[in-house]
Amino acid sequence: MLTNIQSLDKDCSPLGKIDTKIITPPDHGTLSVTQGLAFPNYSPGDPPFMCNAKKSPATLLTYRAAPGYVGPDATSVQIFFPDGKAPTMLFKIDVK
Repeated sequence: MLTNIQSLDKDCSPLGKIDTKIITPPDHGTLSVTQGLAFPNYSPGDPPFMCNAKKSPATLLTYRAAPGYVGPDATSVQIFFPDGKAPTMLFKIDVK
């Protein structure tokens, strides 16, 4: 898995739906976007930091290299959060 994306309130409840758009698909593999559960990774001081202790609903981004491929790959995804923010995330991948 490349990453999991969550938007949680301080009581660990989801703040709303997270949408994703693959901007640049990987050249040497596939990127899947699914819904599931994952441990959050909030920093100390963030209101939902205590939520890191248990799995919560998440958008999961998973990369799978093409069979036999070894080398660099990259992909970018735009994330649409419930609060209106929409950052683009770039992932540089080293397939070994």
